[in-house]
Amino acid sequence: MDPKISRTKIEQCLSHADDLLSSAKTILTTNNLPNIAYHLATLALEEIGKAGFFAVYGIPEGREDAQEYFEKRFEDHYQKLHWAIWTPIITGREPITEKNFKDAQLMARVFHEKRQRGIYVNADLSDQSAPRDAISEKEAERHIELVEARRALETVRDWEGASETELERLRFFYSVLDHQYFRPFLFSAASLAKLSDLGDVPAWIDWLKEEFERFKAENLALAKAEMNRIAPGEDEKVRKKWQVRIKLYTPSLIIRKKPIRWWNEHNRLFKLSMVGNRKDQIYADISLPNSILISNLYHRSFDLGQLLILSLNIGTRGYFWWTMPKHDGMFYEKVTDVEKDANVVIRIPEISVIPWKHEHLNKGMMQNAAVCFGGLTFLDNDTERAPFYKYLEGLATLSAVAPSFRVEETAVSDFYKSLTEGMRTFGDWNSEKSISENLESFFSASTGNEEFKKFLREVAERTEKQFSDGAEDKKITAEHAAGLKVLCDSYFMHVFRKRMDEVFKKREKAGESSSKSE
Repeated sequence: MDPKISRTKIEQCLSHADDLLSSAKTILTTNNLPNIAYHLATLALEEIGKAGFFAVYGIPEGREDAQEYFEKRFEDHYQKLHWAIWTPIITGREPITEKNFKDAQLMARVFHEKRQRGIYVNADLSDQSAPRDAISEKEAERHIELVEARRALETVRDWEGASETELERLRFFYSVLDHQYFRPFLFSAASLAKLSDLGDVPAWIDWLKEEFERFKAENLALAKAEMNRIAPGEDEKVRKKWQVRIKLYTPSLIIRKKPIRWWNEHNRLFKLSMVGNRKDQIYADISLPNSILISNLYHRSFDLGQLLILSLNIGTRGYFWWTMPKHDGMFYEKVTDVEKDANVVIRIPEISVIPWKHEHLNKGMMQNAAVCFGGLTFLDNDTERAPFYKYLEGLATLSAVAPSFRVEETAVSDFYKSLTEGMRTFGDWNSEKSISENLESFFSASTGNEEFKKFLREVAERTEKQFSDGAEDKKITAEHAAGLKVLCDSYFMHVFRKRMDEVFKKREKAGESSSKSE
């Protein structure tokens, strides 16, 4: 960025911060609205943070990287607050103590969360408080004073006088704040003790840069050593070496702790856990032995992750995927009727939404998923696995956001192929019969209630009509895709139960034969 443009942007940010602070004081004293005053003061603090963003744009080397880094943060309220609070400490414009360094870590999040409580009505039905009650007059006054004090530290000249080394130091610090593995070291006891010893933040950041380079070098050496490692021989002890964490999302089920505990008690390979307080996400930690080399770790863990996804989808008849699907056709951020100064919502008229049922995850579902996982691991060859590759393609299609084409048609096609290939593979297919006729033995053996059996039969009949050559009504909706997925789930669950029963019977017979021979 041209230095003149950078200077102009900094001036605009600081001038706007002044306007916001002036408005905050007026609204507090004249209108007695502390929550709105708090919000405006927080916006002023964000503008001060943005001034720092524009200043760092001026780094001659790596300017493109800096621009990409900060462009991602211009719309992030927390990041702007974070930058505004930390910059005086990092640049030495405020006294450096271990306490104020730790306190600064929390302030940005506290400010943002408190501001949100003061400007939005809580969607939680149990919370009857109004936004006006969230912030007292005293809290608003103190907050405005804090932001004014922070504004007093900031001038255009301060940034103009910053050297390239100082700006680069700032950019390095904020880049490692996002580093997944190095970030914990920044705020460790050892790191803060070093800050206390040095008594100088710039020197501390320079030390962190040295530690970061050492960290990268050590990890590179570990990677090289791992690449040269040979898998343990048959006479060597196999031990746990890897743990890979994946996160799955579900729009159809409400995650509960009890069924997760059941799963963890009965599964050694995968350990499931809640993602904070989220009820639509789940962590799965995969434990793998030292017999797996790093060159094969990605593929092995990804394949196992897919087996888990298949098991959870089929076992629960719900929907789990790597990302949260979205089916509202909202490809745009906002549409405005300029003449009427109003926002409007537009959608494709024929777009359909999958009617996911929000059921609670329960023990029975997890038991089904465990049976599925067992059955999937006993698939003998690629022919037996083929229907499930198509099933995964159907799940992937359901997760797509593409209003420009009919997602549901592709998903129905994938699940149809998954079902029919599965029926051929597992001996339930006769080319002379319809899908419904081929599924008759499955329908008869189904343990579901009569209403659910009727639903499955209707899905099978509808699918038969949709894929027949002379079909008059080929209109397919997202609801059809979801229904066909459930038919696949129920059929494959039936197959896996039979398969696992056969496995257990063979093991029992093998055990009886072994005891007789003894």
